[in-house]
Amino acid sequence: MASNLKKKTDKTLIISYDVQSKTDSKYIRALVAITPATDKSLPPGSVFATPEILNVINQEKVFQQDFSIFNQSYYELGVPFREPDGQIVFYIVGLPTNSTLNRITTTRYAIGKIIEYVYGLYNLFKNNKRNKFTYYVKSQSSSQYVAVITTVENENGQLTTGDSISNTKVVNALNNGKEFHGNNINVSGRSYQALYKPYKLFHTNIVLASYILNQ
Repeated sequence: MASNLKKKTDKTLIISYDVQSKTDSKYIRALVAITPATDKSLPPGSVFATPEILNVINQEKVFQQDFSIFNQSYYELGVPFREPDGQIVFYIVGLPTNSTLNRITTTRYAIGKIIEYVYGLYNLFKNNKRNKFTYYVKSQSSSQYVAVITTVENENGQLTTGDSISNTKVVNALNNGKEFHGNNINVSGRSYQALYKPYKLFHTNIVLASYILNQ
């Protein structure tokens, strides 16, 4: 997703979609597409901890300025959104300041496209009341599997972005690199038939889960 966006714009772009975990309020990288030199050091699940940027994001303001990162100067554009349940997510794009591309149009285009990709996933399932999906990444901060993209709703009808897997049997299976299937799995107060499949991405654990609501 994010990697394909880089191919359409510029391979030097730094792109990430970041989600606030409800466990420790840390921001973790959910989707990442950055330079080859840093791809493996900042995988999904790694903590976004740049205070100058987070101070602005936490005020729900757009961050845009030149910023030094990875020993290089970038023009950074970060756009936050507050989910209905209070969690903050944000999208951030960095373009090297020495790039020949127009910094304004390039970063705004990239931000718009990554938002379109993420919300496009939600729209695929928005009218499906029984079938749900969640993309989890394992947080390097809490070691928990955090929902970074999900169509699962809580009892108040809010998406459960930032929630973690609490079922110990599921967690143990995933930590051992095994998929897990259960027929009566409680997820946010509802019973589902659930399938959790673990994958490795940049040497870190991600999980795709699908759910069918029990009648």
